[in-house]
Amino acid sequence: MTDPARTRPPLVNIANALTVARLALVPVMVAALVASGGTHVGWRIAACVAFCVASVTDLYDGKLARSRNLVTPFGQVADPIADKALTGAAL
Repeated sequence: MTDPARTRPPLVNIANALTVARLALVPVMVAALVASGGTHVGWRIAACVAFCVASVTDLYDGKLARSRNLVTPFGQVADPIADKALTGAAL
């Protein structure tokens, strides 16, 4: 019989790292939006870039987790939180 602890993926993996990166980009995006003050286009572009990069991490973290069998309890909880934080901050 196989020990379930041996088949568990490690907590630190590429999918979880992308989720944490997405969480870290949320305050960067918010800071850029606040710094724009509604008039500085450069800060708005920076906020847009942060949002786009975070969105790409969302696209790939789930694909990588499923394709490489890296689904972890942390990722199952943190991924939806990061998604809500990103979209909520953008709104």
